[in-house]
Amino acid sequence: MQDHSNIPVGLCQCGCGQRTTISSYSCIRRNRVKGQPMRYVEHHKPRGPLLTRFLAKIRKSVGENGHWLWTGGTAKGGYGTFYVPERGLIPAHRFAYESFVGPIPDGLWVLHSCDIPPCVNPAHLFLGTHQDNMNDMVKKGRSPRGERAAHAKLTDREVLEIRCRYASGGLTWVKLATQFGVTPRMVAMIVNRICWRHL
Repeated sequence: MQDHSNIPVGLCQCGCGQRTTISSYSCIRRNRVKGQPMRYVEHHKPRGPLLTRFLAKIRKSVGENGHWLWTGGTAKGGYGTFYVPERGLIPAHRFAYESFVGPIPDGLWVLHSCDIPPCVNPAHLFLGTHQDNMNDMVKKGRSPRGERAAHAKLTDREVLEIRCRYASGGLTWVKLATQFGVTPRMVAMIVNRICWRHL
């Protein structure tokens, strides 16, 4: 095991001689202590030209218009990430679009026509706004609705039961709301099919 006791505090312990900054957080895995100098400078030394590194992380599926599946690091949702000097980590599909199609105007997103998050095939990418992305998601039925929605308090079965009980008569919105733990307004919206219209 290498002895680091003779290395001055505040200098990178890899031997490069660069000064390290003070850590803003503690992390056992990275051997960091908040308020203390970091042991190492975070070196980002990409090997080879950017496009060569990028293409090395792609697995192309068979066929003329197949997917180019990203095999490198991923972010939330399964979208690929790619390190570009001076820019840091960027979405891999954005890098693919910029490299093979052209620049991305400010305010526009790079959207997938194939709906496969790790796909970086430029033929499957197009530009659009955030609203275009939301509309595309709804149109293709990918938006969570009903009991799959994160904020849902009822199951599909409970919604159908509320409608059935109300149609049978004798129960008010207030009584149904109390039984199912929701507001009377929510029961009214369910009964009148303002929400949960897919059922």
